[in-house]
Amino acid sequence: MKRFFLLIFLFFIISCKKPPEPLKEKEFVLILEYPLKGYAQGLFLKDSILFVADGQGGLVILNISPLPDSIKFISQKETGYNAKSVCVKDSFAFLGFDDINRKGIWVYDISDLKNPKFITSDEGLAYVYDISVPPQDTHYLYLASGYWYYIEDLSGLPYYLSFAKRYHPPGKVRGLFSDENYVYLACEQMGVVIFPSLIPDVPDSEAIISWIDTPNNARDLVVRNNKVFVADGYGGLYIIDISDIENPFFISNLSLPGYSQKIEVDDEKVYVACGSGGIYGIDIKDINQPCIYAVYKTPYAYDIEINENYIFVADRDRGIIVLSKEVE
Repeated sequence: MKRFFLLIFLFFIISCKKPPEPLKEKEFVLILEYPLKGYAQGLFLKDSILFVADGQGGLVILNISPLPDSIKFISQKETGYNAKSVCVKDSFAFLGFDDINRKGIWVYDISDLKNPKFITSDEGLAYVYDISVPPQDTHYLYLASGYWYYIEDLSGLPYYLSFAKRYHPPGKVRGLFSDENYVYLACEQMGVVIFPSLIPDVPDSEAIISWIDTPNNARDLVVRNNKVFVADGYGGLYIIDISDIENPFFISNLSLPGYSQKIEVDDEKVYVACGSGGIYGIDIKDINQPCIYAVYKTPYAYDIEINENYIFVADRDRGIIVLSKEVE
């Protein structure tokens, strides 16, 4: 009898297989790093020129055309205040501040990239977390400014910048995206709020077209093909259908490590800057089941820009990180 039980025990041990190794996440390929003086927080890519809001380092302008071999420094304008966001229209760069001693935006003439010149400002605004230029040819600039959504009038440039309109949407506006018809606001704990583009000729209370609350803190968003892709803080990625702009609804979501705060979309891929979680690449071929396909860990990823071949990361500690879209 003892021999019988011993044989059963041996058979059980032999038949037990070693558990499979967990699948290792694929990683984006690191091309290079470019250190900066400040804490890189905001990016704007125009053709082969990368504009950086570099914290107290101010405005940094870089030439990315030598990639993959190098990035070339063009110029820098230090401000001494925390530059949070940046945007470019025509020959002007707009630098937004998030500093207890400096709010609003500064405007630079960048017709000579090697020697950008400060020309004017509007410091009567609140903090400027994000800046967007409408795709149609207008003289307006949209600002995500905490409890306010501002519209600035650029028609006085290069001489002056003027306030055009402000709205007080629900929540705290941290990110925005604009197309020819609408402006989409990421309003933290209140989710996504949609306004008409330009300046609606209606009272504030009637200006909102629709509004959908996200479970966490909506920090940034991008719109493609009647879908809104939202970086929702600790909630990760949320995807919203806006085929009926007045009745948006959730399609799917994906939890991500870290704090999702900036997002870009390219064909069937989504790229999210997740703070201490790094950069995540997400496959949205099946829009109902988005899935992570690649990752790259960084100390703290603030912002992200993409072009055909590369991913550009504004990282708090490492400056500009350039990744290939290829994975290994």
